[in-house]
Amino acid sequence: MTIQDLYATQVYQRRDEYERRTGKSCPVYDPSKPQKYWEDPALKLGRKIGQAMLYEYGLVRTDTGDWTIGPFVVPVADAVRVNIPPDQPSPAGANLDVVPVPLTRGLLPGEKIRPGFGGIPVLTTAAEEQTQQQASGQFTAADRAVLVEIRDKLREIAKILGA
Repeated sequence: MTIQDLYATQVYQRRDEYERRTGKSCPVYDPSKPQKYWEDPALKLGRKIGQAMLYEYGLVRTDTGDWTIGPFVVPVADAVRVNIPPDQPSPAGANLDVVPVPLTRGLLPGEKIRPGFGGIPVLTTAAEEQTQQQASGQFTAADRAVLVEIRDKLREIAKILGA
C-alpha cells in the first residue's frame, strides 16, 4: 500500500490535468498562498470550524522534521479550490509550501512513515521493513538468533572432535 492509496480525494499534478479531468478551467494561481493540488468543493472531507476546515488525516511533519499522519487546517476559501502553479518556474517570493492531501485514515498498528528515495515519504509496515532489511543485506534480529544457534552447534561439534 502507498500513501497515494489513502488519498480521500482526486489529486491533480498539473493545471492541464485538472482541466482535462474536471472539465473546468483551473483557478488562477495565487503565488502568495501554498500550492494545493486537490479541492473539497462540498466541504465534506473535513470538519468546518468557523472559517477553517479541519482535516483529521494528512501527511504532515512533526516538530523534529519526521513525516507522520496527523491533522491539519485549511481556510475554507482555500479548501474549495486548487492552487496549482503554472509549468514555468515560480516567481521570486512565491510561497513554495504545499497543503497536505486529506487521507482516509491514520496509521495502523505496525505502520510508519519513513523517508524513501530522495526523502520522499513512504508508508511501510514492520513486515515490509524486515523484507527491505533482508534484501539490502542487513541482518534482522531473527537472522542474528539463527547465527548464534549455528555458532553454538559448531562449538559443540568442535568439542566432540577435540578441536
